[in-house]
Amino acid sequence: MKPSPSKLQLDPEPTKKPARKVHRDNVPEAVLNAAQTERENAFDAEHTWPVWIEQKGCFQPVVLHGYSSGREALFYKLRAADGALPLSKTLEQLTTFLADAIKILWLCSHEPADWRMVRADLPLFLETIEAWGDVNVPRAKHVAAVNLALQIFNEAGINKAVPEPSERGDLGN
Repeated sequence: MKPSPSKLQLDPEPTKKPARKVHRDNVPEAVLNAAQTERENAFDAEHTWPVWIEQKGCFQPVVLHGYSSGREALFYKLRAADGALPLSKTLEQLTTFLADAIKILWLCSHEPADWRMVRADLPLFLETIEAWGDVNVPRAKHVAAVNLALQIFNEAGINKAVPEPSERGDLGN
């Protein structure tokens, strides 16, 4: 008779897992309050950018939409299609961030309905944004565009939800 094959046991002795504990650094209340104020201000921030209104023949300040996760995802998709350097390299010299700034300002100054038709054709989408930038971000506004886009980009990062583990083991939020 052949010996019966033994069963494969990955963990032969079940062990009880220790309870998870959340360790927090002691942070002064003033620092916590300042961080909360910064988050609230970023959340409430309302940015404007002067956009050329053809019918009026002039620039008019337009309230920009928030830099939502959908806009951010589209921004990275456009960067990849444009063959842009990694963002860390682009930010080493702010003049190289201008193309990205124009993308952010375009995305925040338009409704999703404005880009639904061109989203599938990335070269056309990039040309549309570039043409908008040629009109709405003149040379005299390059520095202001970069500064505003960086502010919008950084404020969006402040308000990201971060799960916090609890004693019960769920990730919560």
